Amino acid sequence: MTEQDDITDMKKCRTGRRWMAGLLLGLGILLAGCGDRQSTAEDIATPEDTQTDRIVGGFSQVGAESDWRSANTESMKSTFTKEAGYDLIFEDGQQKQANQIRAIRTFIQQEVDYIVLAPVTETGWDTVLREAKDAGIPVVIVDRKVDVEDDSLFTCFVGSDFELEGLKMSEWLNSFSISKGIAPEDLPRIFEKGYTGYNGRMERKSTGIGLYLSQMAAKKLGHQITVVSKLGEGSSFTIDLAEYPLRAE
Repeated sequence: MTEQDDITDMKKCRTGRRWMAGLLLGLGILLAGCGDRQSTAEDIATPEDTQTDRIVGGFSQVGAESDWRSANTESMKSTFTKEAGYDLIFEDGQQKQANQIRAIRTFIQQEVDYIVLAPVTETGWDTVLREAKDAGIPVVIVDRKVDVEDDSLFTCFVGSDFELEGLKMSEWLNSFSISKGIAPEDLPRIFEKGYTGYNGRMERKSTGIGLYLSQMAAKKLGHQITVVSKLGEGSSFTIDLAEYPLRAE
């Protein structure tokens, strides 16, 4: 066997390991939100700490934009631990696409087994994802989708169906208020934080937070909730599902 044969065998072994890592990763991400264990400093790998007997992954998080995002980060860290057979290299993108692209290129240089990307924006990823594909490193997109010309540039997407979430939210809003309607004086303020309106004050069951959170969630996705209501007859809530591209700051 020649030296060239040895190099070829090593490349085949590394490629097979990376794709197996990608399969294991998909299952791990699905379980990431279920753990109750808190990660420790010893669980998170540094580039100098990675070991060849564990699966090495690079995770580019969008940032810490909300409590949900922080919990998402903690779930990933507590799932992909050394005890579970992983070395996770974590990079905070700080809501900047340039930071995430830089992190992905660093992961490629470090020859990680897989890359996980929670993208800050939908577009602008083709070049760096092509670099990862050319290096034989599978990329898993999480939470938010990316808009690329070639879907083979990433291995899979793990996340929610936001359109279905919006439809279910609309159905819930309609079922919640259809039997009573909203007083005209309350209608302009129903999306204000903490505002309960006449029905909520009478029945003492309202927190004044549900519609506020629904509107905030819709706006985060580039949508808008509107309502038409007649007291005693009911209300109709509409979610404008027109999409507006997410933009990196």
